[in-house]
Amino acid sequence: WFRLPCYFLIGAFLHALGILMHEGVHSKLYKNRKLNRWVGFVCGAVTLLGISAYKAVHLPHHRYERGIEDPDEFENLTRYPTLLKVVLLGWFLMGAYFYGLFHIPITGMKLANRTEKIKIIQEYLLMILLLSSVFVFVPLGILTQVFLLPLLFTAQLSQMRGLTEHIFTSGDSPLTSSRTVTSNHLVSFFMCNLNYHLEHHLHPAV
Repeated sequence: WFRLPCYFLIGAFLHALGILMHEGVHSKLYKNRKLNRWVGFVCGAVTLLGISAYKAVHLPHHRYERGIEDPDEFENLTRYPTLLKVVLLGWFLMGAYFYGLFHIPITGMKLANRTEKIKIIQEYLLMILLLSSVFVFVPLGILTQVFLLPLLFTAQLSQMRGLTEHIFTSGDSPLTSSRTVTSNHLVSFFMCNLNYHLEHHLHPAV
């Protein structure tokens, strides 16, 4: 009864770090590019996301929001409503794992230019080295309690947030392609205000 809310709390903080990495993608952490990249890298690494790979996927998502070239658009996967429902259900159950472990690095490498590809490879090699070191030097029991179990909550929060941002919105206007979900200050705090998603798409530099 005591550990479960602690797992959720740690998971919420990990999720918030992932959102801070997202702010780094939009160059909003620091004006210094290198500092912005590497602080963003650290924030993303704890959620197993590479900032440069995420950037290669996420910026086209803004540029072609809900369009045919949007790499994050579900409806580009299939035009069959029943199959789309299955995809959405699968996303709700397992989407964050597929998105973070496969979609971001693979699609990121496809969309990136040569310089960006080098950055992606550098970051994932460094991430593997760092995580391997943690698993070698920190007992598995402790890692499970403070990282692996909370990460399950992080994934579920990410999946729910991802579904609320664009699913079933109209893609024919910038004003109707994203959705803002108003809530209390605590939710907005843990979401780093990204629940104001329409505003984010209209003004990503804010």
